[in-house]
Amino acid sequence: MLARHFQQTVSVEPLEGQGAFGPEYGDPETVACRIEQKRRIVIDAEGEERVSDTLLFVAADAVIPEGSLVTVDGHQRTVIGVRPVRGRRNVNHLEVSVQ
Repeated sequence: MLARHFQQTVSVEPLEGQGAFGPEYGDPETVACRIEQKRRIVIDAEGEERVSDTLLFVAADAVIPEGSLVTVDGHQRTVIGVRPVRGRRNVNHLEVSVQ
């Protein structure tokens, strides 16, 4: 299990939807993860190319929808992509790209 590699934490405010005044977020939750400062191009849900500067590895059961707010090292960032990584039989973990 990868959980032993998740020695860092981030605060996640999951996107719950759009309200009359913009995005609405859930209560902040602490999520165990591994943080990797890595620049890469990500295709977001609308098919647009975006540059991610941080990659988070989190447990497969984490709930972090695209558009959620993530606080990494005191800086609030936006989730621009979530990719499940499969093992032999099931999803092993999620890769969360933030900008």
